[in-house]
Amino acid sequence: MPTGWWTVPIPDDAKVVSPSAALPEIQWPFLGAWVGRWGGALKHILIVESVQPDGSASVIYGWEDSPGLSITRGFSRLGANLSGDTLTIESSFTATYKLTSATSATGSYRRGDSRAQADIVKADLAALIASVKKFAESIMISTKLQENAKPVRLEVVIDKPPGDGPFPLLVVNHGSTGRGNNAALFTQTFSNSAFAEMFVEKGYMVAFPQRRGRGKSEGLTTKDSTSTAIKVTRATRSSPCPAPTAR
Repeated sequence: MPTGWWTVPIPDDAKVVSPSAALPEIQWPFLGAWVGRWGGALKHILIVESVQPDGSASVIYGWEDSPGLSITRGFSRLGANLSGDTLTIESSFTATYKLTSATSATGSYRRGDSRAQADIVKADLAALIASVKKFAESIMISTKLQENAKPVRLEVVIDKPPGDGPFPLLVVNHGSTGRGNNAALFTQTFSNSAFAEMFVEKGYMVAFPQRRGRGKSEGLTTKDSTSTAIKVTRATRSSPCPAPTAR
């Protein structure tokens, strides 16, 4: 199975429904999970959960982060239409996939003026779900910080290799959200899955701490990025992955 797809989020309740006898056999191969890169770069996952005899299909479409394109990773459950050897998704974008074999297909993407092509291949759904759950998670860590006599917890996004560790730790002290002057961005959790992937593949655990008041971190927004990084390092260096205390 292709590796490195943990950067694309998918729901852990994804499942594939066995086709009915009325579904043409030529369409059976579409059922299941597929992976590919739009434009040879942006990773995405397509999961065809079910197909009805009339060609209507239920799919999951997931995509990774692309900071350069202002794309934040996520997934959606969508309806699609299957006609012969071609599956089409019509949503805020249009994606069309055409089978080239039982385990491969070509894709085209259109949204406004944006266009992209991709070659996709079949993947093991259970392995994809396991990799996403294993490699990337958002946790809350306890600190000695206090505001109004109450302890402050910080959110940290953790990306790590398989296994129990211990792993060498890389803390990404990323600074402000944007220029730090747009309050609407303060609640957005920052991480860079593509950057993390480079180091996870070399055996590192990568931590993206969210400063006070940023993401899900508690407390008032501050500019204490250096002290935040120190606290995260202390909290994670004694454990391969700190146990989450809240989501």
